[in-house]
This record gives sequence, C-alpha cells and structure tokens, in this order.
Amino acid sequence: PERSSAAEDPGQPGNAEAHTDAMNAEAELVRKAQQGCEAAFGDLVQRFAERLHRFLVARGTSPDDAEDLVQETFIAAYQALDRYDERFAFSTWLFTIGRRLAVSHFRKRKRHGAINEHLPAREAATAEEAGQGIWEHARTVLPERDYEALWLRYGEGLATAEIAKVLGVHSLHARVILHRARSRLAQELGAAATAGAAGLAPR
Repeated sequence: PERSSAAEDPGQPGNAEAHTDAMNAEAELVRKAQQGCEAAFGDLVQRFAERLHRFLVARGTSPDDAEDLVQETFIAAYQALDRYDERFAFSTWLFTIGRRLAVSHFRKRKRHGAINEHLPAREAATAEEAGQGIWEHARTVLPERDYEALWLRYGEGLATAEIAKVLGVHSLHARVILHRARSRLAQELGAAATAGAAGLAPR
C-alpha cells in the first residue's frame, strides 16, 4: 500500500514547512480549547471528525455506529483535555480514544449477541491509496491489529511512534507489527496473482 495524497509525507521536500505550520495551528487550537474556548474545540472537531470516522470505518465499524463513536470520542476528549499529552499529535490522541471506544462498543455487541457483519466500505481507501481491492484483501488476510497498523501508516500517514500510541504498544513492537503486516500482505497478494495467472494459463 502507498500513502494517500491526503496524508503526504512531511519529510518530503516542500511538505515539511506546511506540516510544521499545520502542527503549530493545531497546537494553538488545543491550547485555546484547554483554556475553555469552545470555538477552538469546534475547529478541532471540524479538522478531525472526517478522519476519525474514516479510521473507525476502516477498522470494521459500520458507518452509522462510527458516527456515534465519533461524537462519543470528541465528548471524551473534551472532558479529558487537561490530560492530553502534547508529545503526540492531537489526531493520535483522538484515534487512541476512538479505538478504545470502538473496542468497547464491539465487545458490548458481542455480549448481547449482536454480530456486526459490516464489511467496511472503501470509499476512504481510494484508487490513490492503492485501490479498494488491496485494502479489502488486507482486511480478509491480516489479523485486526496488523491491518489497523497498516491503515494508520498508509491510510492516515501516522508515524510509527504515533501508531504505537494508538495501538497501546511500544514503538519497537509497532515496527514489528508493520513489518509483519507488509510481508504477509505482499506474500498473500503474490499468491493470489500466481493463482490467477494459473487459472488463465492454457490447458
């Protein structure tokens, strides 16, 4: 998978300055929100609601449930603004909260016998993001956490340390997960391509 155009690599020439400006603006909004400015928090919601919804749907949450979880995430974030760790991007913190709420939501559904058969739509994973087919295939062949790590890396453009924060693991462990996921997906895609070619071979 390749990064989407919406998640450009800040390390590339021409992107570093824009990335720094965006991070500074984000930090300023967070500071104002922590001081009680509701308008600033509203701006943060506008900035990140769509990305958070996309992330939740990508990990298997239905679009309707994701809408509810987005609202719950922002409510929880607002109530915990004083505990926000400035070492990480605000989006990373949001994804961490959203992921925990989604896990809790899924467990409650299982406890009550409600099985979520939703297969996540890939409108979010556009052709520029390596195509719907690859993400759908990844969803079926990778363990949930491996798939989640890949999505955060290539769908959302998060750095390894940020992915580790969201998943609740050490940075080194996150690197292992990403390496394992990439290798497994490449192997599976190669096998699928070989099988397809064999099916087209003349008999």
